[in-house]
Amino acid sequence: MSIHICWVVAMGVLLLADVTHMDQSVNRSEANGAYEVLKAANTPEFLNLATDLQRKEYIELESNMNVPVGMLRIAQDAWANKTGEPVLTAYKQHVATEDAVKAAETVRMDKAVEKLSQPAQEADKVIRG
Repeated sequence: MSIHICWVVAMGVLLLADVTHMDQSVNRSEANGAYEVLKAANTPEFLNLATDLQRKEYIELESNMNVPVGMLRIAQDAWANKTGEPVLTAYKQHVATEDAVKAAETVRMDKAVEKLSQPAQEADKVIRG
């Protein structure tokens, strides 16, 4: 029993050491070797420009499960128009960038799907529409 416990502890230490090393290599600043704070996600600039109340409204809108997917963009656009400048311009830039990324991904996927067998292509049509 004690060998099993020692093995579990040793594996835990090795795993922790490996994760710590990965965190350090990911977070190390290239300029000065200092460590940076991990950022879960980049906040879009339009939300940085918004007030706390405006940001709260947007987040509530985006996380509202009662808004149909097709209506979400319309509701977000209305939020941005209501909010006004400079948030509106930053929001439009964000949306344009998102749309360009989605279009590029669609083109990439279409090229990859062309190389698949006919049954796989049909499955892709069902999955992606």
